[in-house]
Amino acid sequence: MTSGAGDNPAAWERIAELADQCVMCGLCLPHCPTYRVHRCESESPRGRIALAQALARGRLGDPQSAQAPLDHCLGCLSCEGVCPAKVHYGELISSTRALGPPSSKPSALWVRRLAATDWAVRVGGWTHRVWSSLGSPRWFLPGWLAALAVGVPPARSAPTSNLANAGSASGNRWLFTGCAAAAIDQPARSAAAELLAALGISVTTHPHTGCCGQMHRAAGDFDQSQRLAKRLAQRLDESGVTQLLSLGSGCHAQLCRATGGGRVADLGRFLDQLPALKQARFRPLPLRAELHLPCSQRSDVKDTQSWRSLLSRIPQLQLNVINSGPSCCGAAGTHCLEQPETAATLRNELIDGLDPAAELLLTTNPGCAMYLRAGLVQRSSPRRVVHPVQVLAEQLELEPTDE
Repeated sequence: MTSGAGDNPAAWERIAELADQCVMCGLCLPHCPTYRVHRCESESPRGRIALAQALARGRLGDPQSAQAPLDHCLGCLSCEGVCPAKVHYGELISSTRALGPPSSKPSALWVRRLAATDWAVRVGGWTHRVWSSLGSPRWFLPGWLAALAVGVPPARSAPTSNLANAGSASGNRWLFTGCAAAAIDQPARSAAAELLAALGISVTTHPHTGCCGQMHRAAGDFDQSQRLAKRLAQRLDESGVTQLLSLGSGCHAQLCRATGGGRVADLGRFLDQLPALKQARFRPLPLRAELHLPCSQRSDVKDTQSWRSLLSRIPQLQLNVINSGPSCCGAAGTHCLEQPETAATLRNELIDGLDPAAELLLTTNPGCAMYLRAGLVQRSSPRRVVHPVQVLAEQLELEPTDE
């Protein structure tokens, strides 16, 4: 990593301006997951801001010493929510990372390279099938690949209804498929298409929307991130897409950056504002469920109410909202591959705090779902980890079919 005296002085000057806004009050420290785990100043937002400031001003004797603490940041942006000086920490940390080498641990690098191709969904599905056929032996695969294998759920069968295929009709409203999410989130996409079709909304789930570049951006590989965002925007333009529904909160902000934001709508917010859904009826579901609000749902989508409102329409469902305050499950893109011990600590904290009587864990980010599902499998827990839209689709009361 070079300092402010190196290449791109304008970018370093912008980083210095952002860092100078920090008053070093330390209010962010108890809200930072990595600081809570390590209790080290360099693993806190304040410490990382100080490192970025020193780099920008050319005051750090060994610029390489800042690389690891900057790479360790989860990007949860919990610090921004409590900062009295309103420091734009997200812009600061991503800009500083972009001026250094991308994180390059082999497992994370392999995943990012795969995501940049159109093969992610095939490899994810193949890994899950092999894992299942071997009886899921945890010793057979490295920890990061095992997390992927057990984190990909089996495909859900479409219900036998006259509405089952209505959502696959061609049109200009698409559900974002993504790269890794194409394998991980297939049941949620099917459920979303079925629910929307039942509500009179036609959507297309194109198999090759491709990677949006969010994983690469988080890792500091801005060049690849921008290339993938540009490719995605071109595909949408060529297909005449006028609205892109974002199913996973982790990709939402990057989709907005790639498309200018005007075409992107968060699925939860879209459904909650849909008049047809307000008139829909849902079958009772007499069980306990917990709603996990990912960091990206809070900091990127900036909506913690829509999914609560939607799920409250299901009679007898006892819903407890977890992670409503600053926290993180540890997945954070490829962070769980690059910093597995820290990620596992954060995941264990979250799982330890779950209601043992709850049968469902609902989350809106496919990366979080995969990582939490793998953690629960390791504990032999029968708890289902699903997207909230799957529960809505399963409980929707359809009108009888005319024979």
